[in-house]
Amino acid sequence: MKVQVEFDPARVTAYRQVGYAKHQLTKEQFRDNTVDAAEIGAAEAGNALYVIETNPGGEGPLATVRVRFKVPGTSEYREHAWPVPYNGNATAMEQASPAMRLAADAGAFSEWLAVSPYAQEVTPDALLRYLANVPEVYGADARPKKLEWMIRQAQSLTGK
Repeated sequence: MKVQVEFDPARVTAYRQVGYAKHQLTKEQFRDNTVDAAEIGAAEAGNALYVIETNPGGEGPLATVRVRFKVPGTSEYREHAWPVPYNGNATAMEQASPAMRLAADAGAFSEWLAVSPYAQEVTPDALLRYLANVPEVYGADARPKKLEWMIRQAQSLTGK
């Protein structure tokens, strides 16, 4: 399975993907069935995070998301596409859904760990504040609690 995000230049003036740098394909490789992308198991999910700058006066959607996959048990490939509508300003992290806070926190933490120039304002305190109450939403899924633990460990090691 491959996923392609194509930003509309009439609406998006700049963008960058957070993470997955080693798995990025060229536009041409998306439809090349001989080129593999990142592996993801059956019944698993993944997120792709982007930081974008928009042109509020532009027209059209933010992007088009395409998914290309091989039909199980065949040699046939299928592709589906969906527009990502422009809905105005992004929701503040404090008001974002638990799923969005979890994804954004994980992305910001990875940027902070990599000492990314984009993470200069990221602190473990802020990450923990945005993550507050999120692990409880996911119940038996231990991964959000593990992220919280990792942030606390990093905080204790760095003293920040």
